[in-house]
Amino acid sequence: MDEIKSDALVFLGATGDLAYKKIFPALQSMVRSQDNLLARFHALWTLEGLGALDPGLVREQMKDTNPRMRVQDIAELVAHSLPDDQERGAG
Repeated sequence: MDEIKSDALVFLGATGDLAYKKIFPALQSMVRSQDNLLARFHALWTLEGLGALDPGLVREQMKDTNPRMRVQDIAELVAHSLPDDQERGAG
């Protein structure tokens, strides 16, 4: 996470320290402890979309008791392990 990859954060004025110290940790906390499973999915997807998804968080969530959360984590791991052309279905 050397660089924030989203214009959305810049548009909101949330760059640098604010993103790394407040926004990303809040989203990571939601992934770990939110009661609402859909909210957990959205937090995970948001981190991924912002280029701030920590593979350690995904691996940690692979131990979740909810199989639907584990499926999301598997999808994230697979998506991040494929080269871009395979991810898009080419090749």
